[in-house]
Amino acid sequence: MSGCVNPKTIIERLRKGNSFTDEELSSLCVVSLCDKLRAELRPEDLRMVKRILQSENTHEACIGQVLVRPFLYEDGMKEFLIELWKNTNHEYLKAGLLLDLFEYEDIDNRFIEEAFKFIEDNREIVLRMLNEWLEGEDKIVPTIQKKLKGGKLTSRKTILYKQILYLTSTVYPMV
Repeated sequence: MSGCVNPKTIIERLRKGNSFTDEELSSLCVVSLCDKLRAELRPEDLRMVKRILQSENTHEACIGQVLVRPFLYEDGMKEFLIELWKNTNHEYLKAGLLLDLFEYEDIDNRFIEEAFKFIEDNREIVLRMLNEWLEGEDKIVPTIQKKLKGGKLTSRKTILYKQILYLTSTVYPMV
């Protein structure tokens, strides 16, 4: 679906509450589409994104995670995302939310410890999510290295990416 998707149509369908197949939703949770989908969002879509994030369907919740980035600094959003992260049973969503939560420079050390324990305990899930998000296992390390060299990351995000690089070296020793 990602090769011929119309981001405006996708966002309109989400606004209307139209359903998607799990396969369709998974095909939208890729880095090559995220900016296009986010560009179609309006401020009033925050409520929709929160609703999607709280979906019982893992695939639907993950598309909410793709869409949340433009709303990260809205009032109460950090607290909402932390609470969601702590209470969700969707490991894929938890893994994806870390990429957003570590944007917050003031995230507390206790949360970071919980997050790193989650990463350690769920390394295969985290790497599978990144593999699907980046559209290829071979793209994980180069993408993270590029982001680290770019120097535009929060100190918290830098720590997260270094942890993921360590994780890739223990799971994919030849990387």
